[in-house]
Amino acid sequence: MTRRHFCAVALLLLFLVRLGAQEQTPTVTFQNQSGEDCVVKLVGPTVGYVDVPNGTDRTVQVHGGRYYIITRYGQPQHYRFTRGAPFDVVENAYSVSRISITLHKIANGNYQTTPDSGRDF
Repeated sequence: MTRRHFCAVALLLLFLVRLGAQEQTPTVTFQNQSGEDCVVKLVGPTVGYVDVPNGTDRTVQVHGGRYYIITRYGQPQHYRFTRGAPFDVVENAYSVSRISITLHKIANGNYQTTPDSGRDF
């Protein structure tokens, strides 16, 4: 293969990689293993509410940027709210995020949450 052919192939591969990344949208998946039904408020460049019944997964498409979640567990008059730590979603020409957050209490888990008043829910 000549140097000219090699450069043409390299440019074609770079173009295809960029095209593939542009066609994909970042996602966040919520997996509810809490033992209770949950509603998640996603806060960031894409804002919305996601119902996640106990034992189910829900996936939403989002835009790149910084996010956090507020979760509401339980039933009316007995709700419990938590706020999650901020996290970043990548969306660029080379990659998109596929984030999964498991909703349940784990001591020393890998996603920090704190109790919340629910005022911003």
